[in-house]
Amino acid sequence: MDQVRGREHFHVDVHHDGKRTITAHCEIADRPSVMRDSTYSIDEDWNPKDCFVRLSVDDDFMGSGCFGFGAALARCDT
Repeated sequence: MDQVRGREHFHVDVHHDGKRTITAHCEIADRPSVMRDSTYSIDEDWNPKDCFVRLSVDDDFMGSGCFGFGAALARCDT
């Protein structure tokens, strides 16, 4: 209680055509420690385009996923 247990740093890039890319680095300091890195892109109408996520627990790689979105399609590779 009343102490920092983790942190998240993120950045949003806004492109000239209105599309956005968000990158985030998240850490949970409690044991087991967790680290997540993600990159997420949306179009000018805020529709999802793609996303990549990588997860580590106690410095061990747990997995990653890549998502892609189209008008009538959602794809996931994990």
